[in-house]
Amino acid sequence: MAQSLTERLSSPDMQGLPDWEAANKLNQSDATLPVIIEWKTTSIGPGSIMDALGPTEGAALLDVIKASTDPVMRWGLQVVETGKLDIGLASTRAQIDALVAAGALTSDQRDTLFALSKTERHPSWSEANNVFVDARQVGIARGGKA
Repeated sequence: MAQSLTERLSSPDMQGLPDWEAANKLNQSDATLPVIIEWKTTSIGPGSIMDALGPTEGAALLDVIKASTDPVMRWGLQVVETGKLDIGLASTRAQIDALVAAGALTSDQRDTLFALSKTERHPSWSEANNVFVDARQVGIARGGKA
């Protein structure tokens, strides 16, 4: 349940803070809030796979994909060979998860590849509650004139 700005400002940690400082605090990353996972566009190819997994394990993965009779894997290899396989796409991550399920890749190797694209961060209170916060809004919420 979202918390209003007025409710949040009544918390003990907000008492006595100037409006600008309270606003800054509410706009900073808050480690008490659940992590947000974001995926950025990250194109990989044979070189980046071998760099991330190591030459032996990377080459072994590429060999498994190349030898596959699965059309999705064969077409996926063509994209890998051009260096344009986007790990930021959910469909690509699902294919990599399928390789783990098939035993062609370990979960640690998957996580290594995913780390090329994955970022985790804690949102600010204002982001988590979808509330615009600046010093003026804090002042108004504390009873100041609009």
